[in-house]
Amino acid sequence: MGQGPDNGVELTPLAGETRKQLAQEEEKYPSPRLPLNDASEAASTTPQYQTPPAATDRWDRTVLRCEVKANQVIRVLAIGCILIFGYVTQGAAKRMWHQRTARFSVSLPPMNQLLDTRGRKVVGSLDPLMQFGVVGFNRCGTNSISSWISKAGEHVVIDTHTHNPLRNGQSFVFGTITYNHLQEHVEKLNEKHRSTRDHSKEKVEISSGIMLPSLMNTRKGPLSLSNDFNSTKLIVSIRHPVFWFQSLYNQRLHQRSRRKDTSRELRGKEPHLKKKSRKSMPSPWDAVGCKKAYTQGLCTDRAEFHRYLARFAKTAMDTAEELETLRHYGCGDTVPKVKNCALSD
Repeated sequence: MGQGPDNGVELTPLAGETRKQLAQEEEKYPSPRLPLNDASEAASTTPQYQTPPAATDRWDRTVLRCEVKANQVIRVLAIGCILIFGYVTQGAAKRMWHQRTARFSVSLPPMNQLLDTRGRKVVGSLDPLMQFGVVGFNRCGTNSISSWISKAGEHVVIDTHTHNPLRNGQSFVFGTITYNHLQEHVEKLNEKHRSTRDHSKEKVEISSGIMLPSLMNTRKGPLSLSNDFNSTKLIVSIRHPVFWFQSLYNQRLHQRSRRKDTSRELRGKEPHLKKKSRKSMPSPWDAVGCKKAYTQGLCTDRAEFHRYLARFAKTAMDTAEELETLRHYGCGDTVPKVKNCALSD
């Protein structure tokens, strides 16, 4: 027996079975009690009751969490502002750098000053879209002239598409296509020749043109050039009529020989040939004269270059020499002189 600290009563340590029974009773009837002196007994029993944290501790933890979240939000906002500022400044700097280092440029007015997109018509002169044009005649060295011009540099843009809308008098379609094509071509050239040099004071202006030898032999092509192009430089090459017809005849004969038929007459053995192309190659004597006006066929009247040039009406055509030249087309001494001439529509 030992003496207690308060009343002087000696306490005897409990045996193992007694401790076990007491633990079971406490589990069955829980009640607050003082912890036992033995450390082993405290380890074997259930966890002791823990008092809840103080109000100040909870407040401190809440404030700490709010501060952490606020710092995270501020960090995200700061990073976003930095990225947006960098994107804006980099885009502006990039555009300024492109403008400064761009070597090629094209002087085009706003499209609404040239074309009416709603009414699909031309409202201004289309000279900025075409500075020059190799417009005729075919078999007169037009390909050589175009190749010589293109050797001047990459700033010369020549449209060699055979199905040019100007052949049918579609100036609006030609203007729309050419306007967009020139802008895209300038961007491609600047991307190709991008450098760190400052070319703002030494810009290279783009010169655009067309190569369309068959334009002069069409019904509406020369009229489109006269009405919608005021200062465009036209290159017209002519040739001796007899030599021109010889060259055209040999070209058509060579085209037929490339179809694996060297004879002058096609027998229609190739199924891919159209019905018209199965006809025999006409004799040069059969090609004298044209059956219809403004044809692209093989005939001698296409060599009357003066007739097609007279449709531009660049002169008054009232002199005796001019009237003598155009006498075969019904031109008389009437006023105006070309009223009865079968030159234009």
